[in-house]
Amino acid sequence: MSEEKRGLCLNIRYLKNVLRKARKIDDTIQLSLNSAKWESPGQARESQEQRCNRVKQELFQGWLSRDNFLKDCIAVTEEELSKNSPSSNVNPTSEKPLVSERLDPYAKEQEIKISPLEEVSMTLKSEQTVENIIRDQTWETLTNACPGMFGSWRMDYTKAKAT
Repeated sequence: MSEEKRGLCLNIRYLKNVLRKARKIDDTIQLSLNSAKWESPGQARESQEQRCNRVKQELFQGWLSRDNFLKDCIAVTEEELSKNSPSSNVNPTSEKPLVSERLDPYAKEQEIKISPLEEVSMTLKSEQTVENIIRDQTWETLTNACPGMFGSWRMDYTKAKAT
C-alpha cells in the first residue's frame, strides 16, 4: 500500500467520508429496484428476476469493495499500533485520580488516554459493525422487493465472494 493510502487510512474524517460515499448503493436500493418501471421506450424491459439479480450483484460488488477497504485500513492501523506498542494508554497506577470513583463514577474515564491510532482502530471496528447493520437493512429491502428469491445475505455473500 502506498504511503499516501496509508496516511489516508489513519485519517478518521477521510475513512468516514469514503464509507459514506461507498454506501450510496445501499442508500438508494429502493430506487435501483424501481428503475425498471422508468426505463426509456425502446429499451428491453428487464424482468423482476433480472432486476433483483442485477441489484444483488451491484450490492455485493459494493460490499466487497468496502470490505477490502476496511481490511486494508485495519491492517495499516494494526501495523502502526504494533510499532508504537511500548507506550501505555493508561496513567501509571501510582497516580491517583483527582476525585474518588465513589464520588464521581466518571473519574476513572479521566485516567484513560486514547492515542489517535487507537481511536482510528476503534472507528474501524465500529464501521465494521455499522456495515452489518446496513447490510441487514438493505437485504430486508431487497428481499421484500424480490420475495422468495434470496436466502440469508451472509450465506449468499459468502458464496459470491468465493467465486
